[in-house]
Amino acid sequence: MDCAGPQCDVEKGEQQMTRIAIVEDEAAVREQLKIDKGAAARRAASLESKGYLYRKPNPADGRSQLLYATEKAEQLKNSKAAIESKFYEWLLAELPEEEKEAFCKTLDTLYWRTKQERRAGFVNVAKCVEEGAGEDETDI
Repeated sequence: MDCAGPQCDVEKGEQQMTRIAIVEDEAAVREQLKIDKGAAARRAASLESKGYLYRKPNPADGRSQLLYATEKAEQLKNSKAAIESKFYEWLLAELPEEEKEAFCKTLDTLYWRTKQERRAGFVNVAKCVEEGAGEDETDI
């Protein structure tokens, strides 16, 4: 669930940055989001002006900055988690207990597999795409 409506002043790309900007340097954030230096700087400046993060010089490297999520960013993250929790309660409400357990187990497996693949830079997915690039779409 992403923030939506007139009360939300954070764009989707900015929301992604607030999720990972706990104590990260800008280069790590750029790598994780797969965005260039200019895009990262614009998002960071926008989020800083809106009160969602602040920057400090990196003591290990005077040329880079560390990004920190503010309390406002944490509140946004927590409100989204509460909404997601209610959504899953509603979604599962009519399923028998054994189906709920199977669904949650499968969802958890897919979540961790996705997270692992994203951290690896989607190398396995890229390989599958590359291998399948020569196939006829009707064979899929």
